[in-house]
Amino acid sequence: MKKRTNANASPLANPGVNTDWQSAVLRRGTTQQHNLSISGGSEATKYFFSMGFTDQESVVKNNDLKRYAFRANIDHSISNKVRIGTSLSYAYTEITALNNGANSLSGAIYNATRALPNVPIFDPENTAFDGYNITANGATTGFGANLAGPDNNIPNIAYVLENNFTRGRNHRLLGNAYAEVDLATGLTARTQIGIDLTMADDFTTLNPKHGDGRSANGSVTMAYNPAFRWNWQNTLNYQTVLANDHNINVTAGVEYQYTNFYNFSASGTDFSDEFFRLRNLISNSYNNQFSAGGFSENGFDSYFARFNYSYKGKYLLSFAVRNDGISQLAEENRRGTFPGGSIGWRVSDEGFFNSELISDFKLRASYAEVGNVSLPGGAFPYAGGFGPVQAAAGAGIGYSNVANVALQWETSKKFNVGLDMTIGKVTISADYFKNNVDGIVLNAPTAPSLGIPGNNISQNVGAMYNQGVELRAFANVINRGKFSWNTDFNFTFIENEVTNLVQPLTGTYNRTVVGGPIAQLYGFKWAGVNPANGNAMYFSGDNVVQLVGASSWRAFDANDPSNVANAASAPTQFFLGNTLPKFQGGWSNNFNYGNWDAEIFVRYSGGNYIMNESLRGLMGLGFSNNHREILNRWTESGQVTDVPRLYSGRDANTWQTSASNSRFIEKGDFVRIQNIAIGYRIPAATLSNTFNGAIRSARFFAQVQNPLIFTKYSGIDPESNQFSGQLSFGVDWNVAPIIRTWSVGLNVGF
Repeated sequence: MKKRTNANASPLANPGVNTDWQSAVLRRGTTQQHNLSISGGSEATKYFFSMGFTDQESVVKNNDLKRYAFRANIDHSISNKVRIGTSLSYAYTEITALNNGANSLSGAIYNATRALPNVPIFDPENTAFDGYNITANGATTGFGANLAGPDNNIPNIAYVLENNFTRGRNHRLLGNAYAEVDLATGLTARTQIGIDLTMADDFTTLNPKHGDGRSANGSVTMAYNPAFRWNWQNTLNYQTVLANDHNINVTAGVEYQYTNFYNFSASGTDFSDEFFRLRNLISNSYNNQFSAGGFSENGFDSYFARFNYSYKGKYLLSFAVRNDGISQLAEENRRGTFPGGSIGWRVSDEGFFNSELISDFKLRASYAEVGNVSLPGGAFPYAGGFGPVQAAAGAGIGYSNVANVALQWETSKKFNVGLDMTIGKVTISADYFKNNVDGIVLNAPTAPSLGIPGNNISQNVGAMYNQGVELRAFANVINRGKFSWNTDFNFTFIENEVTNLVQPLTGTYNRTVVGGPIAQLYGFKWAGVNPANGNAMYFSGDNVVQLVGASSWRAFDANDPSNVANAASAPTQFFLGNTLPKFQGGWSNNFNYGNWDAEIFVRYSGGNYIMNESLRGLMGLGFSNNHREILNRWTESGQVTDVPRLYSGRDANTWQTSASNSRFIEKGDFVRIQNIAIGYRIPAATLSNTFNGAIRSARFFAQVQNPLIFTKYSGIDPESNQFSGQLSFGVDWNVAPIIRTWSVGLNVGF
């Protein structure tokens, strides 16, 4: 806990209790999972039924999941030439969630690290807040022995977790039915229709006395978000073998798909009584009401054909072509044709190949073009039109989108060349791949004077490529008596480069420009702390500047560090690191000894950088909990440290909070023990003698997931990432940790 002495203010912190706020947020979670499947049938009819139940208690309190699942498959042969079948699956999922916003008032992980550690969680005499330590007005936690409460009105997160409630329920039904008819020898016609129905509803209620709901005197929000999709496929397939050596497989077909989304939500604030808030959005129980909703639909159709040819399994040829149409493009550009093909040559089958060392050797290459059937920009980004707006006169309509009938397909052109080779017990695969993505649809900016809604228009303005090398080696290392050991190792090197943009794409932490990889970290370059006066220093171009006071920048002279007389420009921004891993892979080892089996799986990744925003927040200069690094703050002339002198509330310029900061950027390299498992299969003879054949198989197992990680990254986990979008990546900002899971189980076959 720091004091404000560096800003000539009175100390606010005083000795008190030692509270572990993380224990108020985190716990030891549990998971149970049960599955039962039944299969069987006759020669003409086959069936499969399964059901499952999952109950998962997260390591973050009040974050739980329950899932019930059912699946049924039936296949029936009406005759030797006619077959029908159907499958149906249903799943009900209920998730109790919580606010885990990176910097929000009641963000769970944020509060677990920022709450004042010398303030207790509970105050038994505070009956107004059920015995929690909260100020009388409900604004923040109690002060304890301190002279003030925490900055930013950080609430008592334990109270919030108990009194705020968020629930998401999801019913999902997947079904399809098919029929196959053999029209002639080798010629089969198949039709299949499938549906995907999702019915999701959400309920959120916030306590009126403390936390997020205090300013609104409580709130309830309910939302309904159904989605419906149907898909219909029709294919003709012909297979034959000519002269015993020529294998031919030809498929032609057509596919149609339609998706419909609609949603609506309602919310109320300023509740009359706590009873109503906890049960539903009940009419007349609140003073302020709000509603919202939307509708969207899309569809596509596709005509496709595939041709596969093999000669003696030695020469392999495949060719495919698709003609797709999507509703997101104007009629004149709606259809796109995408070819693809591959060739293979099993060199080891040639008469001239004679090697005692290499038993199998194959060369292969492929090329394919693929169109993106889900473009950004809404249901009809090509179309101009009107939409609903709120104006001074009330609800109305207004111009909402500018037409761009020239909008085209996004396409990916994928090329791959590789080889497979078995040397002794080791099989090696090596591939070079390159994927050129062209015509990327982005919101291209327009001049504000044009009056275009949002000052942007959807255009094909982006292009980039991914290329790299993938290597794999797997082998039976030992196979001796009852013991065997199989290993499988892979390594992938990836390079990404943007080749076309209208203008750079810049966010708070990332910037994407032509000639560099997507979503590079972009911001200010830290130059250290001036040992003469404790001022924070940054680069402004090639020069080093120092912060004096709250916002004044002065030149830094290494020969005269105490001189702050010369004005200087503010720090400038630089590219600070690639957020995409340059290499990644895994290593799996499987062991068997008699009826025992074991697996160890290792993953690794590296070459990327992470902006540790969590650490920057914990180095804040307000009155809240800090990272231990704050103890290294500058306090006297000549002290060498990387933590500047403290000025209360001057985070913005001290830590340059408006962008990435190299002071908090770290390498993201890691090696993770992903999974360790061990199992024992009860001998069949034992089962037969004990259960008279009623149980065919039984296997006990125990495993641990994510037991160990080796990394120099100082945050909770180098795979933590706050943002999911491709243009904002590599930011660790109060993200919930990846958990370690221990489990035991039993698989039984009847």
